[in-house]
Amino acid sequence: MKISGILATILFVVIIVSFLQSEPGFNGTTPGCSGSGCHTLQSGNVTATVLSNNQVQITVSGTTAKVAGELVNSNGVVVAVINSTSSNPFILTAPSGGTYTVNAGYKSPSRNWGTTSVNIAVAPDAPTVLNSNPINNTQINLSWTDNSNNEDGFKIERKTTATGTYSEIAQVGPNINTYNNNGLTGGTEYCYRVRSYNAAGNSSYSNESCNNTFPDLPNVPINLVANIIQSPLSVELVWTDNSTNEDGFIIEKETLTEAFVVIDTVLANANSYQDFDVSIQTYNYRIKAFNITGSSDYSAVAQVSVPVELTSFTAIVFSNNVNLMWKTATETNNSGFNVERKNIENSEWNTLSFVKGFGTTSDPKSYSFNDENISAGKYFYRLKQIDYNGVYEYSNEIEVLVNAPDDFSLSQNYPNPFNPSTTIEFQLPKESFVSLKVFNILGVEIVTLVNEQKPAGVHKINFDASGLTSGLYIYKISTVNFEQTRKMLLLK
Repeated sequence: MKISGILATILFVVIIVSFLQSEPGFNGTTPGCSGSGCHTLQSGNVTATVLSNNQVQITVSGTTAKVAGELVNSNGVVVAVINSTSSNPFILTAPSGGTYTVNAGYKSPSRNWGTTSVNIAVAPDAPTVLNSNPINNTQINLSWTDNSNNEDGFKIERKTTATGTYSEIAQVGPNINTYNNNGLTGGTEYCYRVRSYNAAGNSSYSNESCNNTFPDLPNVPINLVANIIQSPLSVELVWTDNSTNEDGFIIEKETLTEAFVVIDTVLANANSYQDFDVSIQTYNYRIKAFNITGSSDYSAVAQVSVPVELTSFTAIVFSNNVNLMWKTATETNNSGFNVERKNIENSEWNTLSFVKGFGTTSDPKSYSFNDENISAGKYFYRLKQIDYNGVYEYSNEIEVLVNAPDDFSLSQNYPNPFNPSTTIEFQLPKESFVSLKVFNILGVEIVTLVNEQKPAGVHKINFDASGLTSGLYIYKISTVNFEQTRKMLLLK
């Protein structure tokens, strides 16, 4: 019994000693080596290397026995621990990136432990708000929002059309948020995505942004021809559309004394245009195609001459009348002229009268027309020369200014006495609200001839007294600034 007890005691001591020699004492609750394991802190006996996926390889020098270690985060919390391992070096895995304290040690041959620190890199955050902006037919500029402060740079990927396959086309350095992609094909859709990267790996991708480069320049139109159209008098241009990517065509005209000027634009796929603004001139025409990228070269020049016989067209203003005068050198099949007028406030032309022509003649002819009772203002006149077969052409426009009278006045009616109608004339130096009324000799109102706003100028009003008896009547004008009465006599 005594021998058995002694043997049991010896076995127990061996087990305890073996256990104490193999356990350095990292228990995972309080940072550092404690217990009967590692008691002495020894500088330089622990090294640590960061591997991929947040792994840390730990090496303890000065021993071949079992070792142990732990990772402690910046808040002093043990996040990974091995209490005993025969592997030296051994690996601990951190839950995330950051700065960690590494404690490691051994018990045999002496109770030593050491400490060091490691920094585990964190993959950067993904960029956002990626935009692609076409600049021309060969360049798209990219911009994005940099959401990280630990990237080593950005990787840019591109694919052609939304159904294509992405491939990396460029990398840019940290803190850069733009990239200009050159050398592209015109009129083509490109899609982009961007991600940031560092030693820890790549971020997720940004949003996808797709856009089209501007189209290539259109081809020059060809086969431009200019033809005279007699009804109505105009020049018709015809050409061949030589491109498929134009937004339209720019039409330019030149006279023999003036440079080319743009007269109009037409939409894509057009191949004709009619110029109505022609007179006795020789004209040169040219056109070019355009789109958002720019313009093609000019077409060849097409020339045409327009025969017109009108040699002069002038106007003389007296009071509120405009006297128009014009001359022709020769006439062929000339039915006559429509006299047309518009004022500065109205863009529509109105026909005032038709003046008969001389048919066919080789002698110079003179014409005139008197436009009477015109309100003050600016006017434009033109002639529409019409042949017997309906072909016509317009003259140039002339501008006329009719000045307002100096004073308010009410003129005596004419004729007077009258039967049954007469004309009453009044003049206004400025625009006014006018009331013009007729009364009998007893002062009873018979009729209101005017009760409205009238422009400055001379105005004539016709008074028809067919339903009245013979006698003396009074007519009266009233404005804010003027009032006057006159008498008139109706004799039947």
